Parts: sequence; C-alpha cells; structure tokens
Amino acid sequence: MWAALIVAGVLTVGGGVVLAEHSSGGASGRGLDRYVTPAGDDRNDGSRAHPWRTMAFAATQVRPADTVHVAPGRYRGPLTIARGGTAGQRVRFVSDRRWKARITATSTGSVSVVEIGGDYVTLEGFDVRGKGGDGTAGINVEGSHDAVVGNHVHRLAAPCLESGNGAAGIVVGGGGNDYRNQGGLVDGNLVEHIGTGPFDGTCRLAHGIYAAVPGVTIVNNIVARVVGDGITSWHAARALTIANNLSAMNGGTGILVGSGDSGATSVGHRGSLVANNIVYRNALNGVTESSDGAHPVGPGNRYLHNLAFANRRGDRRAGSGVTGLLPGAIVSGTINANPRFADRPPSAKRLYRLRTASPAVDAGTRAGGARHDFDGVARPRGRRVDIGPYELRSGRANPR
Repeated sequence: MWAALIVAGVLTVGGGVVLAEHSSGGASGRGLDRYVTPAGDDRNDGSRAHPWRTMAFAATQVRPADTVHVAPGRYRGPLTIARGGTAGQRVRFVSDRRWKARITATSTGSVSVVEIGGDYVTLEGFDVRGKGGDGTAGINVEGSHDAVVGNHVHRLAAPCLESGNGAAGIVVGGGGNDYRNQGGLVDGNLVEHIGTGPFDGTCRLAHGIYAAVPGVTIVNNIVARVVGDGITSWHAARALTIANNLSAMNGGTGILVGSGDSGATSVGHRGSLVANNIVYRNALNGVTESSDGAHPVGPGNRYLHNLAFANRRGDRRAGSGVTGLLPGAIVSGTINANPRFADRPPSAKRLYRLRTASPAVDAGTRAGGARHDFDGVARPRGRRVDIGPYELRSGRANPR
C-alpha cells in the first residue's frame, strides 16, 4: 500500500519530507533490488530468483540505493542495520506485505529488536515485537536521517523501573552514540502494548515513541496502551515536528516536550511544533512540557490545533488537555471535545477513524502537517487538514 506514495520517482512521506526513490534492478547503476524469504539461502546472490534467507545477512550486503524486499514470514532478531546510504541514495528494507514480515527478539537483558546504525536507512512495513530487560526497544535508531515508516511495533514486554534506561517502542537517538545523530522520520506506525506495569502515571521510563536528538519528525502515528508516555522527548531533543498523531489510553502523558540529563545542552528544547494531534484518555496530561531544572524548555515551542479529551484519568475539563507548559509557549486552536471515533477505542480493528460529525474534521492547520494520512490518503480532502492520523475520505464518509 505504501507504493501508492511513490510519485514521479520520489517517495513522499510525512512532514514535507521527500525520500529519493530508485529504479528496480541493477542496470541503471542506481541500486539493486534484493530479496529475502524464509525459504531462501544466504549462499545465494539475493536476486528475485535466488533470494537470501535472513535479513541479518542482507544487512551486511546492502549498498547505497539498494532496496531489500522481505517476504512474509518470521525472522529472528535482534537485527542490526549498520550499513546505510546517502541523502540521494537511501537503503530501504521493505516488507512486501504490510506487517506480514515479523521480526522478534527475546533476551533477559537489554535488547533492540531492530537497531539502525547506518545513516539514510528506511525500515518500512514490518511487524516488530519482543521481550527484554531494562533498556529494551522495538526499533532503536542510532543513525542520522533514518525513516521508520508504516511498521506495527507491539507486544514489547519490558520493565518500567524507578531508575534505569527505560524502554521504548521506537526511539530515535540513544546513549549508544552520545546523542550525536540527528534528524529522522517516524511516520504512520502503529505502536501499542509497550512495557509492563500499571497504567496509573507512575511509570516514567517506558514510552511509545521517544525522540532524544534534534530535528525528528513524528507524524501520522497511532500510539496506544503504553505504560509510560505515548510520544515523548528528552536528552538532546529540540526542533521536533510532532503532527497528526493519535496518543491514546497510555499510562503517562499523551505528548511530552522535554529536556534533561545526558545530551541536553544549555540551549535546551526549543523550536518544536506540536500540531493537529489527538490526545485521548491518557493517565496524565494530554500535552505538556517538562525539564530536569538544569536545561530549559522553550520559550517559543508551538502547540497548534490539538484536540485533547478526557486525559488525567477521564477528566473532561480543558485543564487536563494542553497544560503544564512553561513560560513562552505559543498555544492556539486547542479543542477540548470528544473526537468521536468511528470505532469505540480500543476497537478490535484499532482503526480510530473519525466520524463525519467529529470536531477534528477540517479543524487542523497546514503548519507541520503531513501530505498524507496513516493510510496514504492525500491531505487535505476537505477545506482544511483533519486533526489526527486519519483524513476523512470524501465520498467514503465514516459512519455516524
């Protein structure tokens, strides 16, 4: 389905980011198409006729502009992708059928089911799950300008300790590289059931999507049932774009903009945009800021056209939504109302689409907004961008 996003030789993804796409085959000299299937053999050449068996071996063979097509099946992790591409010739690992190629890893200690160490790498369409100790991650991005697109990261069992390294479904920038990487895209992922522990606001170290470095774009994601924050930021994070996401029913804050501890600088967390998000029924605030006291947050972070409802354990008052912001924050267009999902969360299909009568329809801003939604539908379809990960499809209205 993500092929629908390829237009005129480029792959267009959220937040106005355009990733270079290349032609298939090797005749053009612009990269090879490689293939992996559980029935393959790593002694093969990786062609369609003679595919490899493991993603781990493919990761040691890729060169800039190569695409690795992964067939449905189960693949053993942890997987490390250390070789990357360039700005114009990305390395891509793509599940040929969305969420049908499953990567799993289990450890008694810290484990990253997938770790991306190379720069300009795209990981697209995989099912990622696992179990580990303190410091465990589903997808751990340690390279710069990588893209994590359309994956299902879930069933990640990891403890939420009072002190330690924590856990995350997707983390961009970690202590492994001293927070020196930058940029990156987290677009259209479903992240759910992350961490083990109570959903009562006491877990502060196991999160859904975690940005720890500058310049990360987080758009069109659905984050639900995480024991800590749904979408969070800390360490060296600044100049983030967090737009058109849904963060719902998490044990911490829906979206947290923060700065502190290792990697943080005297500049602190500035220049971020949080727009068009839905924060729904999170145990703590819907959207908030936080600092360790030694590193500033703001002034000037923007919070535009977000919809917040029934956060702080079901409190429907506006004070439980976009609140706790530090001096100098810019806030406008906040909606405090029931988003009116087509399916009552958590639905069996976990779609979270909007009804036609939703207050989120045509209520967003173009600032920071993605060019498409969770399903690749172009934005906007109406007068304005819809708030949240789904754009209401004209002519295919969701039920009332």
